[in-house]
Amino acid sequence: MFEPQPESVAEIRSYARSVTRGLEPQVQDDVVLMVSELATNALLYSRGQIGVEIDCDDGGVRVSVTDSGSSGSGEPQLQPADLLRPYGRGLRIVDELADDWGSSRSTEGRTVVWFHVDLEHRRNVLH
Repeated sequence: MFEPQPESVAEIRSYARSVTRGLEPQVQDDVVLMVSELATNALLYSRGQIGVEIDCDDGGVRVSVTDSGSSGSGEPQLQPADLLRPYGRGLRIVDELADDWGSSRSTEGRTVVWFHVDLEHRRNVLH
């Protein structure tokens, strides 16, 4: 669990980079970027600690970021593309880079946003 403070986003990036060591550099960079975006969203739109789980195996990387509860209502949503707006691109980045992603809310109000990167698919694309 990470504290709800701006410095935690850098700690989460570092954690993601260490867990994904050994992946192709482009895949690792994509995973770290997506984790950073989700952690930033959790920091901005929730309260309490941020949980990050990263599971890597030969088939892929699955990441989930959990916050203690949204300060707004509803589930995370893709924002319309707007190049003039300085925010609202985090989920769009995840949507573009991940092979699959989604979100859910627990009965306690926690929000979980997850994504999956299919390593076999990436191997075929990168080579």
